[in-house]
Amino acid sequence: MQLLHWLKVNVLKIVVMIGTFSLALAFAGNDLVNFIGVTLAGFDSFVTYVSSGVAADELYMTSLEGAAKTPIFFLFAAGLVMVIALWISKKARKVLQTSIGLASQQSSENEMFGSSSFARNLVRVTTKFVAFVASKTPQCVKQWVNKRFTPLEEREDVAFDLVRASVNLVLAGLLIAVGTSLKLPLSTTYVTFMVGMGSSLADRAWGRESAVYRVTGVVSVVGGWFITAGAAFILAVLVAAVMYFGGFVAMFLTIALVIYLLYRNSVEYKKKQEAESVDSNMRVMLDSGDKDAVWAALKAHSAETLSKSLSFSATTYKTLFEAFAKDSLRPIRNSMNRLADEKALLKKNRRIETRGMQRIDRQLAFERSTWYHLCTNSCQQMLNTLMRIAEPMKEHTEHSFNPLSLSYIEEFTPLCNEVHEVLSDINTIISSDNYTMAQEVSERAKELKHRLATLRKVQTARLQQSTGSLRMDFVYLNLVQESHELLSEVRNLLRGANKYFG
Repeated sequence: MQLLHWLKVNVLKIVVMIGTFSLALAFAGNDLVNFIGVTLAGFDSFVTYVSSGVAADELYMTSLEGAAKTPIFFLFAAGLVMVIALWISKKARKVLQTSIGLASQQSSENEMFGSSSFARNLVRVTTKFVAFVASKTPQCVKQWVNKRFTPLEEREDVAFDLVRASVNLVLAGLLIAVGTSLKLPLSTTYVTFMVGMGSSLADRAWGRESAVYRVTGVVSVVGGWFITAGAAFILAVLVAAVMYFGGFVAMFLTIALVIYLLYRNSVEYKKKQEAESVDSNMRVMLDSGDKDAVWAALKAHSAETLSKSLSFSATTYKTLFEAFAKDSLRPIRNSMNRLADEKALLKKNRRIETRGMQRIDRQLAFERSTWYHLCTNSCQQMLNTLMRIAEPMKEHTEHSFNPLSLSYIEEFTPLCNEVHEVLSDINTIISSDNYTMAQEVSERAKELKHRLATLRKVQTARLQQSTGSLRMDFVYLNLVQESHELLSEVRNLLRGANKYFG
């Protein structure tokens, strides 16, 4: 290595290459045992029983004291299956993406784990402690320490610099190889993950913007391993008991259940992957060096985001009213759950599109960014408005209070349909990029706002004279008020979209 350094060769690249090969061998050696160890031990036991010529209850366990004899063909066949599985398995890539994302120098994808109260409290306490230590540390010492954290390369398309990649690969491969040779029951993924987290923590990759998400991710992953261990222990007991008492019938039923669960898991995973898939516009925004191409992709991605948000808002608004009118709790609960997911998705898309905005022409970004943020803020407020509609409805329905009266249903149903139509028409305008009808739809929304304002005054007067259910009257008044606010936000969205995409 010293000779290569003298020859002006980047030694760290050699270390990374050798470390990758070493880690692959360490993984293969350990995972091959985990993959076929139990199966081959069982097969060897069966061969021993057949060759002994005695009854099963007369065969002594001393025949299994020695090492299992593994035919070389089985090793090659199992290795081939592992290679094919790693090559085509999307789940294997997902595991790698999770580990690399949490340990990465970049902090853009760590919000996938959310945040937990434990992580928030831990980060808050640690931050205060670090601030206290920093206030007592001489400036010259802090400058010397900071010089030790100068990265070798500043690139957004790599998760690690060469120093950290060298540490991660070599140290993880070494620990796995040593653990396997000592016959320790270790998890290769766990070792690699924790090495990556340790090195990322040591070189300040855990900034204040990402620390909470990283800590939550670590707790989730580590906790998942412990939960898996407990679940495996309990299920092993149950399966053994079922097969012992149920015989061949239970065995075949268990096999059928396993096949079904594997199939269902595969289908659900595929649906989840399709929902999380990165579209082509996003790839262009983040990878292309052509500013015009980035701008075209950004407009297409933004239009799709706004269109989906409008479509969701229109459907949810109508669903909430119809469910409340029918005194049905489940659709309201489901809508609230979907609202939380939609808010998270909108936040993610906004972060990605803002990164795209940073990569277009500076003057163009200056002209359009205000209107873009107006659009996304309007979408955010629309979702907040829908949540404010749903929460009183959920509470009212959960407590089995008096349902919405028939007169209120008949009074508000036409207004609900018109609000839904306005949202759908604005969605059509944005998705088709044709704003010739924008002014007309905006006027319809304005006129509908006036009618809702009039109804709000009428409902307020009713409250003063009400002799019925005040709870139901308040929920209805809230529905009218928030519908008025929803139209205000969607008009702002239409105005901003016209300026942004025009």
